[in-house]
This record gives sequence, C-alpha cells and structure tokens, in this order.
Amino acid sequence: MNESPAPQRPSPTRAVLVTHTHWDREWYLSVEETRFRLVELIDRLLAVLEAEPDYHSFWLDGQTIPIEDYLVARPERAQALQQRLRQNKIRVGPWYVLADELLVSGEACIRNLLFGRQLARACGQTPTVGYAPDDFGHIDQLPQILRGFGLDNAVFWRGYSPDQIDVAETLWSGRDGSSVKAVCLVGGYSNARGITADLDATADRLDAQMENLKRYCGSGVLLLMNGIDHALPLAGVAEVIRKIEARYPGLSVRHGSVEDYLELIADAHAKGRPLSGELFQVAALDGCLSNRPDQKRLNRLLENRLAHYAEPLALLAGRITEAIPPSLIERAWKLLVKCHPHDTICGCHADPVARDMVARLERGLEIAAETEARAIPALLGCRHGAGPAALPCQIALFNPLPWPRDEIIELDLPLPPHSGDLRLSDAAGQLLPSRILKVRPGYHSEFHDFKIPTRTPCNVTRVRFEARRLAPMAVSVITVTAAPRAVMNIMDTGSKTEGATGLATLASPTNILENARLRATVHADGSLDLLDKRSGTFLPGLNQLRFEADRGDLYRFAPSLEGEVTAIASGDVTRTDDTALCQAVRVRATLNVQGQSIPVRIAIALPGDKGRLEITVDFENTARDFRLQAAFPVPAAGTALAHTPFSLSPRRPAPPLETALCDRGERLRINTVSQPMHYMAAFDLAGGQSLALLNRGLYEYTWENPHQPCLTLMRAVGKITTELAGHEAGSGQCPGPRSFAYALAVCPTEAPHLALREAFEYNLPPAAHPLFGPPARTPEEGFEFLNPHWMPAAFKRSEDGTAHVLRFWNASEGDQEGVIRLPPAYSQARLARLDETPIRPLTVRDRALSLSAKPFEIVTVLLA
Repeated sequence: MNESPAPQRPSPTRAVLVTHTHWDREWYLSVEETRFRLVELIDRLLAVLEAEPDYHSFWLDGQTIPIEDYLVARPERAQALQQRLRQNKIRVGPWYVLADELLVSGEACIRNLLFGRQLARACGQTPTVGYAPDDFGHIDQLPQILRGFGLDNAVFWRGYSPDQIDVAETLWSGRDGSSVKAVCLVGGYSNARGITADLDATADRLDAQMENLKRYCGSGVLLLMNGIDHALPLAGVAEVIRKIEARYPGLSVRHGSVEDYLELIADAHAKGRPLSGELFQVAALDGCLSNRPDQKRLNRLLENRLAHYAEPLALLAGRITEAIPPSLIERAWKLLVKCHPHDTICGCHADPVARDMVARLERGLEIAAETEARAIPALLGCRHGAGPAALPCQIALFNPLPWPRDEIIELDLPLPPHSGDLRLSDAAGQLLPSRILKVRPGYHSEFHDFKIPTRTPCNVTRVRFEARRLAPMAVSVITVTAAPRAVMNIMDTGSKTEGATGLATLASPTNILENARLRATVHADGSLDLLDKRSGTFLPGLNQLRFEADRGDLYRFAPSLEGEVTAIASGDVTRTDDTALCQAVRVRATLNVQGQSIPVRIAIALPGDKGRLEITVDFENTARDFRLQAAFPVPAAGTALAHTPFSLSPRRPAPPLETALCDRGERLRINTVSQPMHYMAAFDLAGGQSLALLNRGLYEYTWENPHQPCLTLMRAVGKITTELAGHEAGSGQCPGPRSFAYALAVCPTEAPHLALREAFEYNLPPAAHPLFGPPARTPEEGFEFLNPHWMPAAFKRSEDGTAHVLRFWNASEGDQEGVIRLPPAYSQARLARLDETPIRPLTVRDRALSLSAKPFEIVTVLLA
C-alpha cells in the first residue's frame, strides 16, 4: 500500500508487538488441506506457551472457527487449549469467521458475530476488538453493527485511500451516524512479519515499515503486527524485542495484545481526520464482486431462504409442533457463514474450495427447503406429504414480507392424469386469473407413518396465477378445483394446447410489452426502450449486452486498453406470452466472439400490473477470459443509491484511475473501481426520477461513464493469481449453462424506499406449496409494518431461547415513526441491541407496537 506523507509529528516512543497469524480457512488449499497447517500452528503455539511462561499472548486473527477446526483433528488437546484460552494467552473473536463485508447480507454479518461471541464465551473470553484486517472493503453500517455488540472500535485495513487519513488513529462514522474508534492498519496486518532474533538478517522490511508507521502515528504508540497468512508463532519474543529496541533507540517495545494497544491510545482518535461512510475502493481486488457467479447466486438464495422463509416459518410453527428443531436452523446458518470468509465468498480460490462452498450452500438450501415444506402444513394443521394427488386441493402461499402484496406466481402442481383445466379461488371464493403453462408426466410422493412413501404417476402441471392481497408475513390458502369448460379460453403456444381461466389474449404487437405502468419496446439484440407511464420518463436503448476480454485473474478485472467491446448480434423476437397475467417475449441473438458463435437467449417479461420489467439472460458458455455486462445509457444526474447491508449507500461515477503494462506487452487497466450492491442500485435521472436496476444474485455494477452504468452479469477467468497459478482454478471460467436474472423499475428520486420495496418483492417471492387434504386450522395473522420505509431483516429465536427477535431497518434519511401489527401470540416487547442485550421495555396495545427509528437505524425487538 502506497501511503502519502502525513504532517511531521514527534517520533513515537512506545510500541506494542502483537504476535498473530492471519488465518485463511480455505484459499488456494481446501479446508482439509489447510487444517494440517492449523494443527501445526496450534501444536507449536501450545509448546511455546509451555516453554515461555512470560509469553504474553497470541492473536488468533479475530475469529473463533480455528478452535473448532483444530479440535476436529486434536480432540485430545481440548483441555490444554481451553486452559490457554481462559488465561487469555490465546485470544479469539469477535467473529466466527473473517467474512467479506461487501458480499454478505447484513443479517449474515450479525449471525457471524453471534456465533463468534457464543464460542468465545465458551472459551472464557469476552472479545472487545472490532477486528477486520483483510476485508476487500467495508460497508457503511459496520460502525453501527459493532456498536450493537458493545464494540466501540474498528481495527482494519483497506477501503480508504491514503489521502483520506492523516493519522492511523481516527474516528469512523457509519450511515446512521454511529461512530467507532478506528485504527487504520497502515502497512497492513503484517507490518512486522518475518522478524526473528536474528534481526539483522530479517529487518530490511521492518526498517521500511517503521518509517511509514511513524509518519502516520498520531498517538505516540506504534502497532507492530508480527504475523502473516498462516504464520506459525514466533518463539523467543523477549529476545526479539531486545533487538528491536537496540535497533531503534528511544523506542520502548512491549509484547502485548491488540486490546493493550487500544488502551494505550484511548484518547488519540479525536485528533485524526475522520472517516465516514463506505470504504470500498480497493484497487486490484474489486473483480471479486462478479467472479464465480453461480456461487454468489446460491449464497444470496440461501441468505434469503433462511432469514425470510425457513427461520420465520419454523418459529411460527414451533408453537404448534416440535418437528423442526432449532438446532437445524442454526446448522444451516453455520453452513452459510462458513462460506463467507473473504477468500471464499470472494471467489478468489482454487477449485476444491469452490466445490466445498457449493456443497455447503446446497446442504443449507436442503435444510431450508425441508423446513418450509414441514412448517407451512404444520401452520395449517396438515401433515407433511399427506394425501394423494387429487382435486380439489389447496395451494399454501407464504408471503415473507411484512406488507400485503399482489403477485404473479408459478408453481408445479402434481395432479391426477386427465385432470383437465383448473379453477383457482382465494379464501373469499373470488376467482383468480390463472393459466396452465405446461403439463408433463411425473410422480407424486405420499408419505405414511408406517411404510415408505408411495409414488404414483401424475401430471406435473405448471400453473401461473395472480394472488391478490397476500397477508403480510403469513400463510394464505388458494383452493384448486376442476374448471368447467364454460369458463375456458383455449390458447395454443405451438407445443401444447393450454388453458386459461378468466384470461383473454391481448393481441399485442410482437415486440411490445405494456401494462398500466410500463411500456417496453424490445429490439432484436435484446436491448429495449422503456416508458414509465406515471412520470412520462422515456429511456431508449437500455439493456445493451457487452462482451469484453478479461486479462485479469479471480481478484481483478483487467481489460486491454486496446481491446474492443463486442456487442450481441441481432436475432429475432418471439412473443411467448400475451395475457393480463404476463406479457413476455424471447430474443434469440448471437455472441460472435473468440472465433465462435454462442447463441444467447434473452427473456423479457412484464408480469401483471407490476412496475418492474424482468429480464433473464441464458447461454451455454464455451468462451474464456471475459466479462459480460448489460449497459444502460441514461440521462444520469451523476448520483445514485445502492442497496448494501442495512443501507442505501450514496454513490457517484467512478472512472478508472490507473493503467499499467503487463508482461505480454498489452496496456492493462488495473483499477476498475467496480461498485458493490445487493438487491438494487438506483441511478438518478433528469426530471426527478431514478432508474433502478434490481437483481437476483448479482453484486457488481460499473459506472465509468456518468451516462452509462453497466450491470455486470459475470466474469470468467481461470487463475487465482500468477503467483498461485499452480493451484487449479479452471472452473472460474464458468463453462456450461449460465443464467442471470435482473429487472428494471422507474421510481421517484425522492422516494428510494419504493424502489427498494420493489427489489425486496423481486428477491422474495411468495413461497408456494401444494396441499392435498383440507387445512384443519385457519391461518394466523402475521407481522405488518405500517411504515413503508421499514425493511425486514430477521425473525428468529433469541440466543437464550426466552424470546423471539424481530429485526428491521429504516431505509430513510429521516426519523420514521410507525406501528407494527403483531400476531396474536405476542403481548410484550423490549428494545434490544443487535447482540440481544435488552435496552428498555416497549408498549404493546391491542397488538400494535408503536416505535420510532432514526435514519438508517437497525432496530431489534424482543417479543414474548
């Protein structure tokens, strides 16, 4: 890291030498391969602590999972390890794993700290350091999250530029105004690595680092971090310190901990130039936002299924049945969080790590899916998997969002052969518009108490219908019966005759999609012109697919500056749906690149009366070393908001800053400044409107040209770095079928919460489950937020098991008062910190909880 000079100040007189390791659980080696190094590390550490009674402590990188990983291999050493942990000779926490902040959800970040605190307490420790040494950037809500766990400091590297700080010890304030004492690890977490008692042979790097550390030291105390990735513990520290003090006269050095250092500089932070907001601009690492896209999509899917479906449903059903043990939900969360270390979720790893990560995510999804399949019938008094496929039947719908909504839903419904067409009605008996999309032969499994499941032939019927006024955070029931021929409208799609109830063909032009809110004209290359009818905003030429060569690696995107961008070659537009339920077209185009023609399918749909246009891009990837983006030329105002964990983060265009010559003679761009997002980014337009780019499992956009933000669909590269090229990473080229889903919406610039609600609805569709056998219970009411700025985060069991936890955040720059309608089971509420420490009681009257949330505040409520 190249630091700019800071103002001259008196030379530091004290230093704390922290012996540590930076522990990458998996990276160029798998967890199992790395475990051997971990065993060697802790075995040696225990021996050093035994041989050197005055050895102060060893910092195990701010995480607790190395303890679990070590004891898998050395269970016989649990007592010896526990003794050293309770003596604080080995220090752990506050995290379970050192996660990347930009690519994981806010709720996953909180669970990471909860798991870390749980394990640290079991080791007899209460962590006090907000350590984040190797994240590839920092979110603007980390100060509030740390404060919510009683941590008043953040010790970190990266994300800030040298001209943002004048001293290493400063203050950092987050999106909500929360502030923590910040320590910028000038020179990184390894500024004193590799030194030994033979200091003359190992001090060249330390000499250079000392000058840099002194320039940025505002407290008079230096933090010397003696360790690096997978470093083994330094023995003979007392002799090393004597050599350091002899080499640097006037400097008093002590062997200590990060906590010791923070105590010594407790009053120094207010003197430095403060930091605020996001710290995400990290050159040569921002390519991690879009590599290995399938892993990132699975991660988003599991985060959503756990936080918004499986866990809330298991909690609600727990009042009726004990069929879903809480430990299974915790297991799924841990499988997820184990995928969040920066070298894992960031995709900059070897292929065995990729396989392990996908396996963990898929196991977590299996737990989530089975939880939903059991909890929803339990809430309705039904048995999971009961009953033969027959008509009439029911469809149970769970709306995970705390506001009522209308939604177009598709699901596979197992039905008897020759069941004909269908009639769907809601609980009030109102007929719902529906359409059979496809019928294929299949099997239905019925579960029994005393024999294995029976499989009977059935028609698997793909049905689309409109569900209206779905109850907030609750289950609704749709009844399915055979439809009389009199209400049928037969349509032929070319493959199979299909039926539609209460629908008529709109006879729209082939390439025009239109409802009461939007009108889209689709072109043969997949681009489109969009008109928002409410505001009159017209945006031509959106969704231009762009392909460009990538000479980088799994960490960084590096296009040749002489290279050209390849556009998609035009093909044909085919109408695939034309009813009030959905209007859709399919574009078949071609990508002519690297001497081959790759067919690309672009499906564009306008569901019902929704205000979003949904796009899916599919192709069979046979190309290598490229980046694929969708460009959106707009009359941009130069400002934007991006959804990030618990935040809408303000953004501006970020053109590339640096170029370099690579070893092949090509001029490459080495700082692309990709910008992170989660559910959406909304770009301000002239005229008081914004174009929102919603997505499912995409995390990157670039905004080099102020008038053309680009949504990155994927990067395909096949090496970790040149230095690690011996470790196979070929699956990073992402061969085979690829699919990407995103959507467009136009919203008022002054009401970004409306675009965010649209993004939540796009990411969190209602869960639909067929039921065979009438429900024995009436669905209970769920939670309803009566303030549109409040966004849900979690509904979970408290860590001590005595209450239920409801968490949300205020997506507004102003204070927001509102009411939460509670389910009948709850009559008491307490405000709490993020770590679930109670703060004060709240008043509940007639199931209404009234409270106020500060700008971008994360609110945690304990319910009983």
